[in-house]
Amino acid sequence: MAKSLCKKRIFSQENKIQRLNYQVQDLRRQLVQCRNENQVKLTELVTELDQLPLREGFAMREAIKKINAIGIFGV
Repeated sequence: MAKSLCKKRIFSQENKIQRLNYQVQDLRRQLVQCRNENQVKLTELVTELDQLPLREGFAMREAIKKINAIGIFGV
């Protein structure tokens, strides 16, 4: 009887672990998607900055480099 109960507990724990693994995989996919979206936004911003007059564009590009360095965009 105890052996059967132990097997049921193990099976239940394995199922919980598998569900957690699926959740982790899903969260990783979401994180990658979010990072990709932020990278696209950052790339679009840099493209817009390239169209600004030289002095303004340079200052903004330097600001973007600092933001990127501290990881605000997560890229």
